[in-house]
Amino acid sequence: MAQRGGSNSNRRRIEAAKAAAAGGGGGNSDGVLSRLNQSLFQSPVVIRSKKAASEVFRRTRNAFWYIGTSLLVLAVPLIIELDREAQLVELEGHQTTVLGAPSQPPPGFLMRV
Repeated sequence: MAQRGGSNSNRRRIEAAKAAAAGGGGGNSDGVLSRLNQSLFQSPVVIRSKKAASEVFRRTRNAFWYIGTSLLVLAVPLIIELDREAQLVELEGHQTTVLGAPSQPPPGFLMRV
């Protein structure tokens, strides 16, 4: 019978340790911190701030999407065309130095785009 009583006290200590680790009955300070944490995150100021921050983030993300896609659609073809023009000018300059006179483009060359 003495063993059985010792086993119960060990069992109680183990259950108390599990409850303390789980946050139940860990002391009075856990309750105060928990209530403080709950009251901070449920205050109207924090809730409004979170909503405002998420709205700003959403609008900023949309603005960057519009700017990025517009840049791809409008600016990249322009950059490619400017590069082609620069290559053509460089080729004409090279031909001038090698041949002594610029070559004439075929008729209607500038009309084909």
